[in-house]
Amino acid sequence: NFPSSNPSRLKNAIIDRKLIYQYEKILSRISTPSEVLSSSFISDLENYLESIKNYIDYNKFDFLVVPNDLSFIYRAFITSFREIGKKSAIFLHGLPSYYSATNENKTDHLFVWGENIKKHFVQFGHSAERISVIGHPLYSGKVIKSASAQTPRSSLENVLVVTKSMNGSQFDQEYVVSDRANLISYILLIKRVLQKIGVKRARLRAHPSEIPEWYLKFIGNDFFSIDYADLGESLKASSIVIGAASTLLLEALVYGVNYVIFEPNVEGKDVIFYNCVPPFDGSVEEFLVAKNVEELEEILISKKVVKSKIILQYISQEYDTKLLKEILN
Repeated sequence: NFPSSNPSRLKNAIIDRKLIYQYEKILSRISTPSEVLSSSFISDLENYLESIKNYIDYNKFDFLVVPNDLSFIYRAFITSFREIGKKSAIFLHGLPSYYSATNENKTDHLFVWGENIKKHFVQFGHSAERISVIGHPLYSGKVIKSASAQTPRSSLENVLVVTKSMNGSQFDQEYVVSDRANLISYILLIKRVLQKIGVKRARLRAHPSEIPEWYLKFIGNDFFSIDYADLGESLKASSIVIGAASTLLLEALVYGVNYVIFEPNVEGKDVIFYNCVPPFDGSVEEFLVAKNVEELEEILISKKVVKSKIILQYISQEYDTKLLKEILN
């Protein structure tokens, strides 16, 4: 249960409207530097943290699960649970495109989908002891077993291009200045390659945090049409997917379609100046990674296909509810 700011979307949730009000009040002030430094803001923040503890105690919550430890609301709950001696976990929602030793490390446990995701976290300084491979509640089992045994379909008949999204704010101690114009350049590079090899039209799918029409203002609609379909239906309809670092890499394979990773980079930095990380950096040979337009063209012309068995390293065959129960108890 969680004091969602949109409680109408939740079923069987324990709603605390006081917490929602306090949270929204803090959010309305947090973007103004003079407000954040004021004594009244500090007082509001202390009252909010105290209300969280009361909420936990009143409802007898024993364990916290959150999707990340970057957002203010999740960090507030993680801190509150820790201060009253109760544990917490991050249940990672997918395949990271960025790793940091200072992020995803504020909870007692980190739950991930597969062994290679755990391996990548350890590579970037995380403790293996606090990371548990749980699997995926929908994909683990027959779905992932079937996906790993088939060769992904791959042709240029119905191409889906996925945008490279950019963070709306900084989320680490290392400050990175990105250029949003490069997101347009990224799409135009793919368009140029597709047109060169004879593709007349393609579909463009934006990240859920983006407004798809923003792209059309710059790239027009002579080649791309916006894909608004449900993700599953979109992947079912696609003959190949081209995109950047994204969990869609795994979801495409679940739906049996080839995914070509296109991550143009200079000295290991991508187009928004972040480090390229596994498996999007080409270090996992089973995946298809193009680091420039020449490599993208070569992959498409030669009809290379992802070695689908690799998905078993990123999504466990078992959704380990037994392990979850052991940790929660």
